[in-house]
Amino acid sequence: MACLLTGMILTSCNKNTADTKSSPQRLTKAELYADLKAFNAAHAVRPECSGFWSCLGKVAAVAGADITGAAAGIVGVSEAAAALGIATGGTGAIVTMAAGGAIAGGGASYAAAKAVYTAVAPNEEKYGDLNLDIPLEFHPLSDVGIKHNNAMYNIFFGGQDLNNSYYTGTLGVDREYLPIVNSEIYQRKVQMASELGRDYVASGFDYAFLTSRAYETGLITDDMRQILYSFLEAYGTGADMENVINHYISIVDRSELTDIERKALIGGFIVASQSPYVFYNNVTEK
Repeated sequence: MACLLTGMILTSCNKNTADTKSSPQRLTKAELYADLKAFNAAHAVRPECSGFWSCLGKVAAVAGADITGAAAGIVGVSEAAAALGIATGGTGAIVTMAAGGAIAGGGASYAAAKAVYTAVAPNEEKYGDLNLDIPLEFHPLSDVGIKHNNAMYNIFFGGQDLNNSYYTGTLGVDREYLPIVNSEIYQRKVQMASELGRDYVASGFDYAFLTSRAYETGLITDDMRQILYSFLEAYGTGADMENVINHYISIVDRSELTDIERKALIGGFIVASQSPYVFYNNVTEK
């Protein structure tokens, strides 16, 4: 996969994604949680370290901050847009959600990563190759993981301020949506996500603490808390990661969760497919 590096600004590469139609039938929350419980039980055994995903170690723990922060960032964009009276139904608005998720996730994971990692010489191995089935409704979110990795790469190696990514073109935010990411509401969410990352480190990278604190501080809803915790439990095993991520995308898409909850969670799952690569290949443990 060829990617262009100009200075410290990276162009996005297309991920391996397949478009699927969102299901018109909605699972109740009881059905959703029962499914995830059964799915996790079937994926509870951590495999031997024999490939990228099963050998991640601390990278998977740090990625927990990415995933939760990205979901919180998408919620933050929605809240800021509502306060400003900006519609969020179009493609441009969803692309802005992807950018907002990338930055908030970056803030959370940078705070976590710098506690355990040191940046090394950058290389081109910064994108993953999982094949994800993204429902058409969520296609504008499909490159949120790549946008997140670009932002993290520029922060680690280019000394770029977290928010500068909005203005480089890297994240693709149209001018009409810049008031959302510049708003006090959204910027406060980014700050809170960074604080969440630091608190997560202090907790010893505890997934339950991470998701509960995100809920208690208003970054995510209680349903999001429960689903993110369930996802992180399965994600942390490193078992059959493509299947894990695709299952969570599919089941959340088919659920009766709110539109913004589904967007935020699926955006977080997409970040989960990419985040480990930028850390695994470009940093070393302290």
